[in-house]
Amino acid sequence: YLGQVDSFQINPTSGALTEIGPLVSQGTSAGVEISCDSTTAYFGDAGTDIQVEVYSIGSTGQLSLLNNFTDSHGVNSNGLVLSPDGSTLYVSNTMSNQVTALTTSTGGGLSFGNIVSVNGSPTFVLNVAFGKSGKNLFLSEQASEEAMGSFAANGTSLTEVTGSPFNVINNGADAGSFATIPGKVCQ
Repeated sequence: YLGQVDSFQINPTSGALTEIGPLVSQGTSAGVEISCDSTTAYFGDAGTDIQVEVYSIGSTGQLSLLNNFTDSHGVNSNGLVLSPDGSTLYVSNTMSNQVTALTTSTGGGLSFGNIVSVNGSPTFVLNVAFGKSGKNLFLSEQASEEAMGSFAANGTSLTEVTGSPFNVINNGADAGSFATIPGKVCQ
């Protein structure tokens, strides 16, 4: 839901869904990322600061709040992706031209690591994803020509690659969504 956080059990025989929540979130949750071991869910909220809610995922799918992290270094936090080793959570600061790297820790802990302004002049930075190697972070950007930013990611260190951002479409709308095929490889 836009705003609330929820989870559902899936009946493996019929495919029927049974709602387990919803839970009231602290902000308007818009993005989600799940840890590789499927025990932790991160929800990025739309807001005036970075806000990420961290939930443990029980064996039945029940969510339990671990942390409501807020930080004033950036604006908004709709797009989220974990590094392949799960040690860093990258957050698109949607209402700006920045991406933030947060360090993760046990029990749902998050701490500010680094914030980087992207090259060019995007109106918004949106989706974030890793390439197959787990070393290249991609960021969709809305501007007069929609673009894809590319960064070398090493923990909280982000370095935009030469030539980035790369124009992908010019239609005056949001930057194109994307998916990494095959998906992220967990380490």
